[in-house]
Amino acid sequence: MKKYLLTDSEAGWYKPCDTLDEAAAEVDNHISETDGDCTIQLFERAGGRRYKPIGAEMTIR
Repeated sequence: MKKYLLTDSEAGWYKPCDTLDEAAAEVDNHISETDGDCTIQLFERAGGRRYKPIGAEMTIR
């Protein structure tokens, strides 16, 4: 199971990632795919299959 999880609930998009560098690259890709209209939240694995939010939600318009 990956250590981090990115989500954009408005778009129904999620992307599990192993590292923060990988997560940053996926954020760049998603911003490009949505023409910058997205709301992304980053989660960190909290044990088992659970993730907890870290940082703040980021809305890009």
